[in-house]
Amino acid sequence: GEFLIVFFLMIRRPPRSTLFPYTTLFRSKGLLILNLSDPVNPARVSEVNIKGGPLSVAIEGNFAYVSCFAGRLYVLDISDVRSPRLRGGIPVGGQLPAALAAKDGYAYVGNPEYPDLALIDATNPDSLKRHFLHIGGWGLSAFLSDTLLFVGTRSFSGSHELKIFSISNQASPQLWRQVSIGNEISAITVNDLTAFSATVYGGI
Repeated sequence: GEFLIVFFLMIRRPPRSTLFPYTTLFRSKGLLILNLSDPVNPARVSEVNIKGGPLSVAIEGNFAYVSCFAGRLYVLDISDVRSPRLRGGIPVGGQLPAALAAKDGYAYVGNPEYPDLALIDATNPDSLKRHFLHIGGWGLSAFLSDTLLFVGTRSFSGSHELKIFSISNQASPQLWRQVSIGNEISAITVNDLTAFSATVYGGI
């Protein structure tokens, strides 16, 4: 069947008050795997707890890459979706590593409060290796298409760019092109030869 993997939160809403009418407290839980072979009635397959509070998830082959609060990346083996297993974890810098993309055993992780892009070698998921790619600022969003890595960045001067890296060599991305964008890029996707970026204030 077809499966959907999502991260989920347990939510507790305290009583409303005039001071905090919309306060919501979150306690992270982990990943939930659903069977979508019958999309009208999705069935729960399994779940796994993850420390730190999941922010983003990327699926590549038999592995799920999960970035979490407190600046960590975890790799889970999902070859058996009924029994996912945690294989490795590694710090990636900062506290909010929400920009995440993965391909061929490598993960690329960006953070709005920690400069540069963490490049994680997960070809051996039990022994993760890390180094940082200089991108001239902070990585806010990321997307992979074939041999190109698209990264929405905020430079040290405060400008925003869409930077495109060639990852023909996964371990050594090379800057190929960059485009100045007027606003912070919150999300990126690519269809054929067209890249779409969603910005915080300016739309798509």
